[in-house]
Amino acid sequence: MPQKRIIRCVNDKYIHVVQRSMKAVTGSHVVETAGARVAIDEDGIRIEAAVKGSTMFGCTEVCTEENVPKPGPRVKFCPVRSRLYGIQEETDETVIASIQQNIEEYGMYTPMRKLTDQGRTVSFGASEIIADAIADGLVDCAVMVCDGAGTVLLTNPDVVRAVGAHMTGLISTTPIQSTLDGLRAMGSIILDEEGSIDQLQGFGRAVEEGYHSIAVTIVGRENHLAHQIKTQAKGKNVDAHVFACHTTGVCGFSAEILAGFCDVVYACASRQVRHTIAPKAKLQMGSSVPVFGMTDAGKKLMLNSAARMDEPLLLVKERIPNLESDQPRPLL
Repeated sequence: MPQKRIIRCVNDKYIHVVQRSMKAVTGSHVVETAGARVAIDEDGIRIEAAVKGSTMFGCTEVCTEENVPKPGPRVKFCPVRSRLYGIQEETDETVIASIQQNIEEYGMYTPMRKLTDQGRTVSFGASEIIADAIADGLVDCAVMVCDGAGTVLLTNPDVVRAVGAHMTGLISTTPIQSTLDGLRAMGSIILDEEGSIDQLQGFGRAVEEGYHSIAVTIVGRENHLAHQIKTQAKGKNVDAHVFACHTTGVCGFSAEILAGFCDVVYACASRQVRHTIAPKAKLQMGSSVPVFGMTDAGKKLMLNSAARMDEPLLLVKERIPNLESDQPRPLL
């Protein structure tokens, strides 16, 4: 077992974990998970205070010194994380432990990053739906983000599944050469050598490469990208399928933009997605952390993925949203 040392700073700005592991983290990476901002580098895993103007939670234009989230998980219970990691109550330690598990089992943030996967991590995850769409010829390129690479263009369904599995809210990353080389060896295109995360430029690159049906993942706070991508797609006469992920804490204005320009929206722990976006949806999958199809194209991709599942499915005509009691807590 790796050795672990936890240091809680006097000013309670972060928790610092030093771990000795067979898979060593390379470079510096920042993610948000369960409402916590986490830095991951060679020195360990740190729960950090949100940075004014850069947090993914909430609208950055109204982010002040007073309302920047405090360090640690703002989401105290998530049904998806409960199923994946067995977590019943989120704490600093559970967030750190889940990231360490991803490092150990998937090589995330290390030169041993897993880059192909034929499994289905969650039933209706973005990478699962997009991978199925590529496999069936409905999408010919996916613009996603990968630790150790940044924005990437993917055309292999198994690579899409591996890159998307367990990845939530990647804010920044530094390039890892083995990850870049491995992705390229499987036909992927890297936006640049600096590990930049820029989904709009990634979409533009996909158009330049000649792709015509392009899936793009964005985070909720980048609602403007949904509008820009759709506008560019119309001008270039290509199909853009926008997936809004990591929506926890988006404000009402962001929710309205996402509802108007996204094809698929993930509810995460967002109150606004459930109240503002869901009533405008054409399809809902899941009930504890729902996924909403906002357009006919999004609905088609979601149903295509459902058709590939081996498990029994129940389809009913019902008012949306249909929410069971086991929701994330609290909704933000």
